[in-house]
Amino acid sequence: MADVPESLARIVRSKLTAGTLPHDDPQTVTARNGSAESCAACDQTIQLSQIELEVHYRNWPTISFHFGCYRIWEAERQRSAN
Repeated sequence: MADVPESLARIVRSKLTAGTLPHDDPQTVTARNGSAESCAACDQTIQLSQIELEVHYRNWPTISFHFGCYRIWEAERQRSAN
């Protein structure tokens, strides 16, 4: 995480605190080519040439992340659980 922009980690922490990103483990995570959806972490478009991770929950809408943003979200979820 040393090379992760602190501002993005701060945004993810803020979204976790506000409840706009889930803390719970997802049911499934699917990797695919980008779909031009907005990333749930950074709010930027996931380009067709990028890897998109689609996170599925039973009681939460499906959310999409850039690969790197997903890793930040995972790290911040783990950090907040400790």
